[in-house]
Amino acid sequence: MANIFLESFDNITGDDLLTKGYTSFNNFISVSIGPGRTGNGLILDQAAAGQIGLNKILPSNYTSLVFGGAFKTASSFPIEEAIWSFSDANFDQLHICMDTLGRLIFRQGTLSSGNGANLGPIIGSSNKVYDRGAYYFFEFKIVFSSSSSGSINYRVNGISQPSINNVQTSYSGNQYCNIIRFWTRAFAGSDAYLYYHDDIYANDTTGSDNNDYMGDVRIFIDRPAAAAGSSQWAVAGATSNAAAVGDVTPDADTSYISSNTAGQIDLYTLSAPPSGVGVVKAVQTNLVARKDDGIIRQIAPVLGDGVHSNVVGSSVSIGNNYVDYLQSFDRNPLTGAAWAVGDLSTLRLGVKEVA
Repeated sequence: MANIFLESFDNITGDDLLTKGYTSFNNFISVSIGPGRTGNGLILDQAAAGQIGLNKILPSNYTSLVFGGAFKTASSFPIEEAIWSFSDANFDQLHICMDTLGRLIFRQGTLSSGNGANLGPIIGSSNKVYDRGAYYFFEFKIVFSSSSSGSINYRVNGISQPSINNVQTSYSGNQYCNIIRFWTRAFAGSDAYLYYHDDIYANDTTGSDNNDYMGDVRIFIDRPAAAAGSSQWAVAGATSNAAAVGDVTPDADTSYISSNTAGQIDLYTLSAPPSGVGVVKAVQTNLVARKDDGIIRQIAPVLGDGVHSNVVGSSVSIGNNYVDYLQSFDRNPLTGAAWAVGDLSTLRLGVKEVA
């Protein structure tokens, strides 16, 4: 595994973020999905005084992590503020902040997990000032360490910045991260300081693909367009299986496909890829699913192209509530080669009931 997740925010509304692997901190986060750098983006807006966070839950514990995304702020900060924190679920290990001039400040984590206002000692900073109102693509490569063997390398808009070495990047004895936290704040008697995020990704540092910076990526959503030879699942609330699962944002039980027979497969062609796609770094499948009985149910993504034998991805056990089950493919599993732009035109995606 190398790529952990890709996020464009193009298939999310503010209401269903919590089914997409996110949780809120302080329980009063104001999240909206609006115009982003490409398509939709995430807007964090806090109307009441205080600091709040949106957590992206990672599927494992990572001793090193590559994280990237487009970010801008609508206004300058009256005080230094945390933008991202990296947590082990109990403690914030590392904060990446922006000061009143628009410079990045790197700080150790704190005892009070989830509170970016309680910032630890400074372990590094940038001299460059990042202007408000403009998107920058930030990428960070972090090695977590509770001693002085941690490091932070980072790039902005593809340009390497001075690295930060031999520092403590893990507050707790757990030298890993399993949550990425996005922050915003408002002050008493003032408007919120809007933070905008788009086109975010995270990689681990294993394997031979996507184990480093991805670069300034654009992340696009493609959706089912028509049946592709196998429509074994039953459909409800739509005129076809593809229409039931091809909605812009998932509509829960309004339209869906269902199966209670192991081995059944639904497979779809996809809409035409957007124009201007260059290098394809990875493809991620998103299966938004739940079960409605008391036995173990497992599903898996299916990939095909009409030429090679279909490939079934890793199976996951699903629960009673809708969850977006993600799986990334760093290479084309049908050919074993790196993804090519032309692969997107013939790619077929679907789902299999495994159990």
